[in-house]
Order: sequence, then structure tokens, then C-alpha cells
Amino acid sequence: NGTTLVGTYTVGAGDNSNDLTVSSFSIGTVTDIAGNAMSGTTVPDTNIASGSAIVIDTTAPTITSFTSTTNNGSYKSAGTVNITATASEAVVATNTITATLDTSDNVTLTAADNGTTLVGTYTVGAGDNSNDLTVSSFSIGTVTDIAGNAMSGTTVPDTNIASGSAIVIDTTVPTITSFTSTTNNGSYNSADTVNITATASEAVVAGNTITATLDTGDAVLLTAAANGTTLVGTYTVGAGDNSNDLTVSSFSIGTVTDIAGNAMSGTTVPDTNIASGSAIVIDTTAPTITSFTSTTNNGSYKSAGTVNITATASEAVVATNTITATLDTSDNVTLTAADNGTTLVGTYTVGAGDNSNDLTVSSFSIGTVTDIAGNAMSGTTVPDTNIASGSAIVIDTTVPTITSFTSTT
Repeated sequence: NGTTLVGTYTVGAGDNSNDLTVSSFSIGTVTDIAGNAMSGTTVPDTNIASGSAIVIDTTAPTITSFTSTTNNGSYKSAGTVNITATASEAVVATNTITATLDTSDNVTLTAADNGTTLVGTYTVGAGDNSNDLTVSSFSIGTVTDIAGNAMSGTTVPDTNIASGSAIVIDTTVPTITSFTSTTNNGSYNSADTVNITATASEAVVAGNTITATLDTGDAVLLTAAANGTTLVGTYTVGAGDNSNDLTVSSFSIGTVTDIAGNAMSGTTVPDTNIASGSAIVIDTTAPTITSFTSTTNNGSYKSAGTVNITATASEAVVATNTITATLDTSDNVTLTAADNGTTLVGTYTVGAGDNSNDLTVSSFSIGTVTDIAGNAMSGTTVPDTNIASGSAIVIDTTVPTITSFTSTT
């Protein structure tokens, strides 16, 4: 007989309470010594939780997120990155899990004390790369909550490092993947300018430079104006520069690093070069006349006869350009380029009194003759190859006369 009623609660699977308490009760048979039967079932204010802190926990802890306290950015070999796992409830100090990153590296995460966080440090290794670092899987060492429930689930949570951070792992050095030009196709002469653009395999740091050596022998400094994949410079054509199809023949590195700090070291010229996509001719050489010829048949021509006179230039000249050829008959013939090309053509009409045993050009003067790049012809030396070299054209306007009467008798 007394005032206390005592029983034992055996915790069942699935039972949980943050602070154990009686929520209701029912009466079996309860009477006092006098026989008065208990009838009220109001739960008193003083309950188990009033004086005790008893937690009922049958739920195994899980990992609810992977995060990082490391600043966003790019990290190269030997860089360090914090990896933090958060558990669904407090776990015991020194508990561990092993997280496998998308770089394939394993990082041990440890609970420093009783709590919900397990922390480790990932040290970037040579060859590691990730566009957005994340945990791809994890395994459990020993992890239990305070009640002793052992973690067993290894499902990677939706909240992963990449959900809240932008951490790039980059141990690959940048390379030059192409040389190109934004300058229009065409021919360029002394003092003209040509854009030279290098493209890197990944973003490099603003202010980085390389020096490209062109097939003209000129060196051009290319600079990254901002963090990005392009380095740009301007080539100013110098006197004596020439190229049939401008290209980069080699390059050297000033300082070039990617955002993570990996330094460019390779100087192999890429297959994609300026000439791959552009047709830029560097021409600082003035055109010359290399020959005078004629398409007219060999033979003798009298007054009013016509003879073709053709001049060949050392390179294409601009349509309508002209020179004036003076023949050994003293006649002047204007030769004109019908279109952009190497030939200037005119017709010599034999005049009264003209005579030549083997027609040839004795001199010529220049009207306006420039090549496609704008270099002006200036030399008026008659070439060795002249009309008489390949033709036998006689100019004869003299009528025959009887010069004597004789007898063989």
C-alpha cells in the first residue's frame, strides 16, 4: 500500500521522443485504503519531462548534405578544400565517413565532437580536375548517434558541394589551340596593320602575354585584355616584309597562367593557324616588268598592219593600270591591264616610215601601276626577255625600187 505505481517501458523499434512524457493514462483498478475508486484521468502538470530529460531515439542518423567552407574559385595541385558533411542528428565524437569526390579522390571526414558535422580536408592532387566539385559517393567508417543507432545509409544527399559552392579543380596547364586573324582577307603592304589572335584551351589571367613570330620574321606581342581565352596583338607590316599566306611560325611565353594558377609551358604551334581560315598576303615588293612578248605571228608587216605587244609583270597588278612601251621603230604603245593580273596588253599599228628588222621594245615609261597591296612600280629597266627573244617580227614600210640594170651577156 502506498502512493507510487511503477512500471518499465521497453523502447520499441520506431519509437522516438525528444523528451519522454506521459500523454494520457487509463485506469485499471485503483482504490484508496477506504475503498474510494479512482476515476479522473487528467494528466498532471508534473510529468516525466518536468524533471527528466529522456530521449527515445530509434532512428539511425543519415547524411543530409555535403558542403564546403572554402571560397569559390579555381584550385590547382596542392591546393586545399574543406569538405563538410552534415548528419540528420548528433553523432559521436571521432566518428568517420569517407567521401569520394568526382575527382576520384577519397577524403576522410571526422566528427570533432558530439554533433552533426563531420569535417575533412581535400588536398588537390596532380591530374585532378572538376568543373564543379561534388561528392559522388561515400562509405561509413563508424557512425552512431548518441543513442547508439548506427548509420547504414550511403545515399548521397541532394544538397551537395556544388549546390552552394562553385569550386573548380584544375591541374591542367593551358595551351594555345589556334592562331587566327579578324583582319579581312587581302594584300597588305608596308605600314598596314593586321590583327593576330591566339586562343587558349581555357581562360587565362588578364595581362598575360605570349610573343608570336610570323613567317615574315616579325615578332608580335599578344596580350589577354581580361580573364578569358583570347590574347590579341597587332602586326604592323614593315618594309621588306613578305608572305604569300601569313602564318605564325613559332611563339614564346611571357607569363601565362589559368585562373587556378597552372602555368603554360608548351610552345607547339597549333594546327589551326592564321592561314587555315584567312588569306592574308604581305607584300612590300614593288612589281616589275619581266618580259615583253607578242602573240602576233612571225612575219613582215607593212603600214597599217597591227602587232600585239604584251608586257608581263612580276606579280598581279590592278586592272586599268598602264605603261607606255617605246618600240625600236620609235613608236609609243600604251599597254593596259584588262583586269587584276600579270599582263598588260596593247596594239601597235604600223605607221608610214616605220621599219625594224626584229621588232623590240627599246624603253618604257610607267603610267600608274601598283600591285594588289598598293606597292607602286618604279623600275623602268627593259627586261632581257624582249619581243625579239621569242618572235621574228619585221616592220617594213619601204617600197622596193629598181636599183640597177645590168646584163649577164
